Amino acid sequence: MGRTRWSAIGLIATTYIYFLVFAQFGFLHRVRESLGEGHWNLVLGVMGLAGLAGALFTLACYRSAPGRRWLMAGFIGAGMGALLAAYGTQLYVFALSAGISGFFLSILTVSLVGVLADMLPTYRVGLVCGIGTGLAYFVSNVPLVFEASARGQSFFAALVCVGGLLCARGAPIPGASLRKPSGSVKWPWLALLGWVGVFMILIWSDSAAFTRIQETPALKAASWSGALHLWSLGMVHFFAAILAGFLMHTGRWKLLVASAFAGLLLGWLGLEQGVGVLLSAWIYAGAVSFYSTALVGFALLRGGDHKPVVWAGLVYGVSGWIGSAMGIGMVNDLGTVPPAFWVLACACLVGGLYLVERKVAA
Repeated sequence: MGRTRWSAIGLIATTYIYFLVFAQFGFLHRVRESLGEGHWNLVLGVMGLAGLAGALFTLACYRSAPGRRWLMAGFIGAGMGALLAAYGTQLYVFALSAGISGFFLSILTVSLVGVLADMLPTYRVGLVCGIGTGLAYFVSNVPLVFEASARGQSFFAALVCVGGLLCARGAPIPGASLRKPSGSVKWPWLALLGWVGVFMILIWSDSAAFTRIQETPALKAASWSGALHLWSLGMVHFFAAILAGFLMHTGRWKLLVASAFAGLLLGWLGLEQGVGVLLSAWIYAGAVSFYSTALVGFALLRGGDHKPVVWAGLVYGVSGWIGSAMGIGMVNDLGTVPPAFWVLACACLVGGLYLVERKVAA
């Protein structure tokens, strides 16, 4: 691979390692260590609102020419938020950390899509997104990282931001987009609404199920504990992301999204019922990598003639932050993922896919 592709892979990997290790997961554990769980909803709300604001700010103000500077600002701000959490002991410090982390992580994720549009031609998007996303999940499941203390994870996330800065500084970013239009969208805002709905359901489902797993000692011990389990899950994540990149490359979006939801549901049911626990955990991990890879690349490949940053900003802001907060909050309030939720989620997913597919061939 050339320098451009490796730089793009590095940017994707560092961005999503930070998200996976720190945002909400390590951060919430750090809050619990210092303050207990009584303030989770408050700091989650601050992070979610700041994330939504950051996404909307970026989609409105982003310009391609200084794209590298947007990335660098995002990495610096996200790293500062992680360091605040590492040293924080009081509620106002964690609230400040939540706000800074959410805002700058949104700047980072949305501007990353804009930079990738300037770095990668369409035919390379699937492979690069698959490798970058797979590496992020693999590193996040390395036992030394996954089982680190919440403070250790915060320091690690800040260190990852330093690596992201180096990738951003060395990225050879052209001045014009290399993305080829993928065909005009018949009803662009309906298609965008469809993507918002699709990813809202997938992120909500994943956030709820994973929170339930991590906060239930028996489930965590059976599925996400022990070096062997973690290494195997990391490998499943990596290869599933590569497969997802291939499906994106060949245009099999409905298969990709439907498989992701089916994997989340089947994996969760198996874990909850104690049926084939390790296999269920692998299925669940593969499903997460499927939709996460699609989340990175959908705006680059399915946005037609519309700016990828606008599509990414709205989907990341609404589906990402609100969906994630709703999933975590649902489990915190109910203690489980109700069966009725999966039924409604399936219906909403079908509706979202219908809107997404309302397009005219190129």
